[in-house]
Amino acid sequence: MLLLLCAVVSSVARAAPQPPHSLQAAMDFDCGFKQEMMRPKMSRNGDILCYYGQINAETERLFRTNLTRDIRYLIVRSSGGEMFAAKNIGQMLERVQPAIIVDRICASGCAYYFFLPLERKVIKRHSFVGFHGGPPETRDKLFKTAAGAAFFSNATRQDQRRILAKWRDLLDWQNAMLKRTGVNKMLIYWNPAKRIRKDLEPGCYAPNKPIWAPSPKTLKSFGVKGLMSAWYPASYRDMYRFGKEHDPHSCLVP
Repeated sequence: MLLLLCAVVSSVARAAPQPPHSLQAAMDFDCGFKQEMMRPKMSRNGDILCYYGQINAETERLFRTNLTRDIRYLIVRSSGGEMFAAKNIGQMLERVQPAIIVDRICASGCAYYFFLPLERKVIKRHSFVGFHGGPPETRDKLFKTAAGAAFFSNATRQDQRRILAKWRDLLDWQNAMLKRTGVNKMLIYWNPAKRIRKDLEPGCYAPNKPIWAPSPKTLKSFGVKGLMSAWYPASYRDMYRFGKEHDPHSCLVP
């Protein structure tokens, strides 16, 4: 009887849920991913969900499987990826509302659709949120993009209609999200090339190549709310150096 009672107590102890993490504990948590990887990777520790890598259909599958209502923190390191997948994940995140903790980089689709919809935001030390122009807002602009031109020149009419429907759905949700959060749309669509310092970035002229990493003050001026902690370099020169340490081929502008 005593052995049975001990076994029951032991089983209950093993099944006991982990205590919730504090914000500071989540900020200090090491996901164990040493660098950003192209292949999506996700792990979970109690109420912390870690995601590193490019955004694609596999990313969407991982979030659908692992993003539950008890997730309180999302630690993310991603330079973006496939816009439709990013939008679908953004809709999931919008419902659950974990605090997002940026670990080194959250850019492009990660910035637009992971970072902006969430009510609590943290940018860790030596980390940044990057924008470089959102999805095309008109059919003409969509057709003029390299990916759009390549797709629509070869796709069947049925596939064209399918993609156009997904594109309209993405824009509708994006605009509704921006309205709900009070974020100025120009945060997504502003051209960062205007802020390039030619003395520091002599080769940074290709369309969409620069990544704009606005300061916490600038983010707030565009209507971004919920910044609980946000690191930022002291000067353009520091930002330039930090960008090159992150990616020697990057054009990171403040």
